[in-house]
Amino acid sequence: MKLQKIERLLLMCRIKAMIGLGNKTNAFIPRLKIDLVSSSLFLGVHGNPAIFVNKVTYRKLNKFYDSWIPNVTIAIKEDFFNASNRDIQIIGAIIHEAGHAFNVYAGLANTEANAYIFEIEVMMMLYHKNILAALFDIKDKEIQSYFNARMKYFKMEANSDPYLKSLINRVKVRFQLSHEPKLVSSESSGKSLQSDSSFFKQYVWGRESRIVERSYTKIALVN
Repeated sequence: MKLQKIERLLLMCRIKAMIGLGNKTNAFIPRLKIDLVSSSLFLGVHGNPAIFVNKVTYRKLNKFYDSWIPNVTIAIKEDFFNASNRDIQIIGAIIHEAGHAFNVYAGLANTEANAYIFEIEVMMMLYHKNILAALFDIKDKEIQSYFNARMKYFKMEANSDPYLKSLINRVKVRFQLSHEPKLVSSESSGKSLQSDSSFFKQYVWGRESRIVERSYTKIALVN
């Protein structure tokens, strides 16, 4: 995946953070930085391919990576971008780590549950607006497979957050994950998706993008 597309993805995450999530949380996230690191670096349990560098991580590892910026850098293992990993996996990992950035800047507990909420909402909004297909050439079945693979992790935290649990249920219904039938196309389900105003809202991305960028410019001038 080209860096330009990753930058666009991160911008979309920042826009979504500023607009807010369905649980009425929002945050102003600065421009995030991607840093590719050695495949041998430990980035957490479960063979985690990426990590958001918070202040704790920075204190532990910055002597090895002096280019890192705390609460700004997302470190990703180099080999995660190899041919065997599909773009949907890379997209999901980046969105998830942006979710940890959201937690920090929203003043939330930096838990996996909160990061999962952000991950699900951003992924579904990009799907609903056809951005995953148009920008990344992601097919519906790939998204279905992605959520099916992620579900076991989501469920581990479901009981800790009622809103996360409700999102999980919506994803399961939308992609029919409980029983693997034929995936319903986004065109045929557009009406039902749009009716859920708390989960799928219609945004004019160009306008929102300009609003966010103007806000960043003003803050930069003040600082």
